[in-house]
Amino acid sequence: MMLKGEYQLPDSLETIHCGVQKQAKKVFKRNDKPYQKFSEHIGLIPLVMVAPADITIIIGGSEERRKFMDSVISQYDRLYLKKLVAYNNLLTKRNKLLKQKSQRDLLLIISEQMAVLANYIYDKRQDFTRQIIPIFQKYYKEISAGKEVVDIAYESQLNTANFMELATQSIEKDCILGHTSAGVHRDNLIFQLSGYPIRKEGSQ
Repeated sequence: MMLKGEYQLPDSLETIHCGVQKQAKKVFKRNDKPYQKFSEHIGLIPLVMVAPADITIIIGGSEERRKFMDSVISQYDRLYLKKLVAYNNLLTKRNKLLKQKSQRDLLLIISEQMAVLANYIYDKRQDFTRQIIPIFQKYYKEISAGKEVVDIAYESQLNTANFMELATQSIEKDCILGHTSAGVHRDNLIFQLSGYPIRKEGSQ
């Protein structure tokens, strides 16, 4: 099955193809040229889609809300996407080293590399949260006729310590668990209704 879309941008007409076949890789092309990486497409044609499954942003786990943040920020900040991918790759390596009970020196090197990326991701997520809160509050006020007050809290372990401090403090725990227990991959957005988490208090 092949899907095709034409999009008029301010300075160009873009033709996007997406093909799907059984037991084969997806084919994704821009102007008849295959993408080398799917990440090259992100941010090219910003679209807003509303679907019933979006309720998972509220009632799902923290991973769903991180995906929400990351997908929005990546639309307008390609460097963010690049650093996020790099962080996740290093996270995978660090977790593998933890499972293998590798030397602490090697874990330290990986952690130092992750720290630079984590700080950038944290700052951008903070900026995103600050920008989206007034928009969220404005439209919810219109919907509820001002009867309820909503807010969003950005929950991160980096709110109280930098990544290297967290990595150092949790190294013993991480070695036992076999995975990295602290970092921006644990971040969360808390949607609040009149001061209470909507996930627990809100109606579906």
